[in-house]
Amino acid sequence: MDARSDRNAIPLAVDLDGTLIATDLLWEGLFILLKKNPLYFFLLPLWLTGGPARLKQEISLRVDIDPASLPYRQELIDRLHAEHREGRVIVLATGTPRKFAEAIAAHLGIFDRVLATDGPHNMTSGRKCSALVAAYGDAGFD
Repeated sequence: MDARSDRNAIPLAVDLDGTLIATDLLWEGLFILLKKNPLYFFLLPLWLTGGPARLKQEISLRVDIDPASLPYRQELIDRLHAEHREGRVIVLATGTPRKFAEAIAAHLGIFDRVLATDGPHNMTSGRKCSALVAAYGDAGFD
């Protein structure tokens, strides 16, 4: 097995906010929500009492995003397409709500798996790392 084949055997985990896209979908979703109905502003503190995952889920229940309109980092997208063509497993690992993450994954067509915020589980930092280790082993992903 050559070095390229070895590398392709290891899944590549990609973050969304600030990495794949040059924005944060929490803020984007919040702006869309408040533009839709400014009175949602008064529900934000209530949702936040349930933690960040609840806030994200409440927003995602009320708004849709257009994956085609997001500011993708084109150089990264091009590299991911090349990795995908070479057979590498690519995982979208994000704290973004599953609804948004799945829409982006479907739009781009290069992700084999999506790890995202679901219900009360905010898929950020330690929880994201733990999910990747559980799926691929310690040091079993890039």
